[in-house]
Amino acid sequence: MPSVHGIYALFDGRNGAPQAIVDGIALTLRKTAGDSATGASFLARQDARTMVMVGAGAMAPHLIMAHSEIQPFHQATS
Repeated sequence: MPSVHGIYALFDGRNGAPQAIVDGIALTLRKTAGDSATGASFLARQDARTMVMVGAGAMAPHLIMAHSEIQPFHQATS
């Protein structure tokens, strides 16, 4: 069970009608990963082809997915 629960509610700006309710944890994971990947797109070398993910817990798969969308990486095999 998460220690913090939350939701985001989206309302129509013209008439105030509810449009969506989004799980706060899911949105935060994706937004944080997107912020990280956007920053890396400006700061990382353009020829980088390797990414190492150490730790990051629940964020790890979201970070990998977001960074892979910004810059192609070689697939690792085990």
